[in-house]
Amino acid sequence: MKITQKNSFKNLLNSDRSESTKIVLITYSTLFGLLAASISGYYYGLSDHLQHLPTIFRMMDQNFLINDFYTNATSEFGPRYFYARLIAELGRFIDLPMLFLATFLGLYVAITTITALAARDLTGSNFAAMIAATLVAGITPFHLGNEADVVSQGVIPTFVAMPFSLIAIWKGLKGKVITATLVSIPAILIQPVIGIEMAVISIAGAGAYRIAVNRPLKMSLLLKQVPNFLVAFSILIVTCLIWVIPTIVTKATFVLNTNEFVHILAYVRHPHHMVPTTWEPVEFALTACFLLAIFLTLLNGKTEFNFSSNQPVKTFGCRIAIGLVFSVVIFWSLLGYIFVEIFPTRIAAMAQPFRLLNIISWIGWILIGGIISEQVRSKAWPAGLLGMISVLSAPTLLLYRLIPTHKLIVSDGAGVNNRRHVFGLGIFMISIAVFLLMVYVRPSVDEIVLVSTGFFVAFLIIVQRKLMAISFLVGMLFLVISAQALDRLGSLPEFPKVSTLVAKSQPILNLDEVSNKPACNCVDLVNLALSAKEKTSDDSVFLTPYYWGLWRLVAERSILTDAKAFPFRDEGIVEWERRRQDIYVKYGYDLMEITDRDLVQLSDEYGFQFAILPIEVDVSHPVIDYSGAFKMIRIESNETF
Repeated sequence: MKITQKNSFKNLLNSDRSESTKIVLITYSTLFGLLAASISGYYYGLSDHLQHLPTIFRMMDQNFLINDFYTNATSEFGPRYFYARLIAELGRFIDLPMLFLATFLGLYVAITTITALAARDLTGSNFAAMIAATLVAGITPFHLGNEADVVSQGVIPTFVAMPFSLIAIWKGLKGKVITATLVSIPAILIQPVIGIEMAVISIAGAGAYRIAVNRPLKMSLLLKQVPNFLVAFSILIVTCLIWVIPTIVTKATFVLNTNEFVHILAYVRHPHHMVPTTWEPVEFALTACFLLAIFLTLLNGKTEFNFSSNQPVKTFGCRIAIGLVFSVVIFWSLLGYIFVEIFPTRIAAMAQPFRLLNIISWIGWILIGGIISEQVRSKAWPAGLLGMISVLSAPTLLLYRLIPTHKLIVSDGAGVNNRRHVFGLGIFMISIAVFLLMVYVRPSVDEIVLVSTGFFVAFLIIVQRKLMAISFLVGMLFLVISAQALDRLGSLPEFPKVSTLVAKSQPILNLDEVSNKPACNCVDLVNLALSAKEKTSDDSVFLTPYYWGLWRLVAERSILTDAKAFPFRDEGIVEWERRRQDIYVKYGYDLMEITDRDLVQLSDEYGFQFAILPIEVDVSHPVIDYSGAFKMIRIESNETF
């Protein structure tokens, strides 16, 4: 009886490869994508939106912030043009915050679904596909340069382009070079740098696949592939010309020398993305752990799980393509360090190659999903369970891949072999020991909730409890949305961890609500901005603290400059840095050191009529309003200053 039950259970697990379960897989990825998006902490008007929304608003209304330096500098053709134009045109028919929210949810669903389908294609297992989708949306394995994220908390160009780029990489790994290039076109138009880079990498992967599958290697077989690659490169070149020609036509009248360009772009504005020597050492350790774990998975995958095709040649080709993609990304990242920090070059700074690490993150989770799936579906299911625990941090994931967990096999008899039982217990104890490191490194509460939910539902699906699984996922989604609604109404009971998680995930439905975000710390800004909107004219210009870029959006008033909104044309970069040096380096990011005379001199030079200063700053200009630690003043020229 026990053997019959075990065989029945095994058959249920093996049935997850069937084509009939594809609809269930898509249903899972859709619902889990919505759940992950609901928990992740969606924002509108914060972070990168501070540099995107002014341009979008200007496209929708040519009179928006007519005296704002940044908005004027980015109103011409540039790297965000098609993204901003697309949002602006849609925004004429749909309320922008609701448009961004709907797009955000759609992007999460797109990425989880694409991940699931790609994982199913590469591993042949729906269970592996569900694990991979869960990991991609639920866990960021490392944060080196803040670049391993496949998903984002806001609708930004990189996030909008990501689904197209992921499909391109997937098709490239299968040798479908023309398909990979065609699907890259929207990504290139929306985010030209990362779109082009991922398109080239997908073409390289397709080339590696085609060479690998042509065994024994014959030149005649390779030559048959040349037309396809010529077509692919032609498509890529034509798409790039859509960017190149307008850029040449609107070429900057002033060009920075290379050293100044790299210094301002990399060291002043984006050190967290471009300058590895400024990053935390622990992030290098985490990245190394994850990369080594994935390398071991790729190396040993042939013996631990099979790709979807049973033909050894095609399996080999896919593995070679993945290996090449990983090598290109790592090598390109190394060049990014060399040609930014050691031998500064403009193209390396503009390329931001560390962003491509998210390719390794994405493919890596697919490979891990394949390993865990194969172990859970086999007699080594205890190892699969340990694998599910290990994904919560890069060090534990590496430990999981270093130890030969596939030997932790349950016997065909009534119990578990004692020696293997002790071995398994040892692995479990080591995992617990590493838990302290894992707590220091991560995971966060929302990551634990998402991963545990995703794995539980995936397991229910493969044991044919599909209705229960989908119902549970729908229930979790309803619970999260209900908690957010109660929190918005002020009716949610206080539970420290739960309340923090709900507040973090609360969507922003209009700009007045940004002060409700725990991480924003902008109550004073919003209060004074709303006051300025009522008490000053539309063409007013303000001097604000360095990190008050949100002022443009809430007050709808121009400011001199801020930390986030950075123009990418050379003349704009020079002016941004000049203002930063003249004002914030000299008087402090909160303007604590500024005096009456300084305000008058700066007002004469830059043409602002109002300023936001800390309460403690002693100046004689009339105060219009107060809020918390800041005051709003009107600049009045006075020869006695």
